[in-house]
Parts: sequence; structure tokens; C-alpha cells
Amino acid sequence: MIKKLYLAIVLSALTTAAYGANNASDNAGNYGGVWANPAQGTGWGGDWVFQDSATSGHFIGDSTTNGSAPSGGINSLGDGAWGLFANSGTTSGAIRPFSGDLSIGDTFSMQIDQGFQDGGSTVGIGLQNSSGQNLFELYYIGGDSVNSWKINSAAGQQNLSPNVGFSTDGFNVTFTLQASNMFTGTFSDMHGNSTAFSGTLTSQTGGEGLSQVRLFNSNAGNGDTNNVFFNNMAISAVPEPSTLSLLAGPAILGAWFFVRRRRVS
Repeated sequence: MIKKLYLAIVLSALTTAAYGANNASDNAGNYGGVWANPAQGTGWGGDWVFQDSATSGHFIGDSTTNGSAPSGGINSLGDGAWGLFANSGTTSGAIRPFSGDLSIGDTFSMQIDQGFQDGGSTVGIGLQNSSGQNLFELYYIGGDSVNSWKINSAAGQQNLSPNVGFSTDGFNVTFTLQASNMFTGTFSDMHGNSTAFSGTLTSQTGGEGLSQVRLFNSNAGNGDTNNVFFNNMAISAVPEPSTLSLLAGPAILGAWFFVRRRRVS
């Protein structure tokens, strides 16, 4: 009877525990040269949502062909990287939902490889709630006089400090949720230039957590040299505190029953 009760409690804890985002990973090498659904990788919450137009779109290609080709790149071995093109005043985007909201301590990471950009264009990523509202953005503006990648959050647009400037050889980005609305992160190029950033998430009307990533190219310009590429996207998740406490309770209860039985016998 005791064993059955203990098993029932454990199963109840497992099924009622609240989970955030799972550990997840994906890269362009999983797609066989065609960036399309069904989405690949593991641990994500659904398929890609593509935002294309007549003069913007998505593809898998060689990330060493943008900028002053050949440049450095972020290709998966033999398979290229996810690419976005956009010209004639248009924007291309690709949204990937997480399996749940990012939890405190979770880290999102990926690689970005910018190409040449027309003046006023932007390329980068946005971390969004399920309503598609940006709570955090990281991007570069074409023709920027400061020559620095920027973040946009509750404090508004800010240059990375120290500045990390234009490069067509690729970047690594990490973003860690430190509290319900606070974050830290790192951004580095392939030449040893790196900076840390931190801040507060933008408050949005939806009031929801970070549940998806949006990759975007807003009018970077025509031609292969102006494409932007992305690759090696991952989430490193920590166990939910609520889950740990729910599981700890049955474990302690089971141990108490075990000890009590030993004493009685």
C-alpha cells in the first residue's frame, strides 16, 4: 500500500510540475540544403514561421559569400548557414518558438554573420513574447557612424560598450535571463573583440515571457554580398525550481515511509 501511495505521489508531481523552455539545439546542417518545414533540431516548440515578400526571403547558403567575399563564415560543415535577403524596402524574418518561456538561468545562444548593408537597414535578432512583441533586440544599423552593434531593451537603444563593430566574419551571441525581467549576455566577433551587456527587458502589454526568437533582415540591400546568415542556435535550460520542489517532496516522504517501516519491523 505504501509503495503504491509513493508511486502515485511521484507521478502526480511529474505530471503537474510547470516546465519552461527545454534544452534545445538546431543548425543549418540539419536541413539538407533547404530551409523549410518541418523544422529540425531538438527541444523546440514548433516549426519556423517565415516572413517573406516578393523581394525578400530565406534560404540556406554559403556565409563566406557576403561582404568582401570570401569572408569568414559560420557554415555548418558542408551545408552552409541559414540566410535572409531583403531589398527594395522590404523585410525578411524567421521566427522559431521555444517549448516554453525562458526561465531564470536559461541561456539562449547562436551565431550571426552580417554582410554589407545599405544605409538605415538593420539585421539582427529579437527575443519576443508569444504575441510577437520584442522584449530584447540585438542588431546592426547600416551606415552607423558609431560602428557598433546595439541592443534595444527597457532603456531604449544602446551601443554595445566597448563597441563591437562591423565584420563579415561572424559573431557569437549569448543571452541569459537573470531575473524575471533582467538579462546579461555576451557578443563577440571572430577576431577576439568581445563585450558583455546587461539590462532590463522591455515591458510589453502582453506581459508574457520570452517564448520565441525572430531572425531578421530589414532592407540590407540587393545581391549576395548583402545577405545576413545565422546558425548554431541553442537553449541551455536549468531545472524549474517548482519542479525540483515538487519532486523533492515525494522523495522525502518516500524516505520517511521507508524508515518508519524499518523501525516498525
